[in-house]
Amino acid sequence: MSRALNSRDAPTLTAQRETIMTETDFITALAEFTTRTPETLTLEDDLNVVGLDSIGVFEFSMKLEDELGQTIQFTDKVTTVQDLFDCLEEAAQPVTPR
Repeated sequence: MSRALNSRDAPTLTAQRETIMTETDFITALAEFTTRTPETLTLEDDLNVVGLDSIGVFEFSMKLEDELGQTIQFTDKVTTVQDLFDCLEEAAQPVTPR
């Protein structure tokens, strides 16, 4: 069963000790690109079911990159809201030298 997020559920993403975005902020930003409201959108939702196609994912990523000043790579395997959030979380990880 899916449930909507509330602020107490929202861990934050951090990059080099700076807060990037909470789950709640992420859901709120993503809702603008879907057929759902932030209150009804969950991390478990399938992107196609909430009306987000590949163009919508691209537009959303451009918005996030502009707002956060961070490059975010979304793969073709992104099918759920959680997958999108995981890509953002990955982008927030500090780069370690090889």
